[in-house]
Amino acid sequence: MKLAALYDRNRHPHPPMLYHVYKLFFICEMVGGKATFSHETDGVDFFGLDELPELSTARVTGNQLARLFEHHQQMEFPSRFFIKKIRIRLVLKNVQESIKLIKLINKVPGFPRIGIRN
Repeated sequence: MKLAALYDRNRHPHPPMLYHVYKLFFICEMVGGKATFSHETDGVDFFGLDELPELSTARVTGNQLARLFEHHQQMEFPSRFFIKKIRIRLVLKNVQESIKLIKLINKVPGFPRIGIRN
């Protein structure tokens, strides 16, 4: 798994939104099971960059997906951070998974180290 990019949603051409959001984009690989839909999605499929369905630009832009495809093809690409100053508050149900995520982010060259507080 690789953190490919961290975007400040307000610094990209997304439609206006009530909330300020930072988006973390990861390159992952499926190592078991199968991709299935849930209450958050109405379908699951895999697409080439030139085969994408209509995007929900409130969530992701074509340029952001193109960058992820580049990362997937050349994993040595550096992670990109399109933010000014960030204060991250992770609220995840599983504390162990939160710590794993923070440790993964802390390994990314050029990204400010994230501390863990209660």
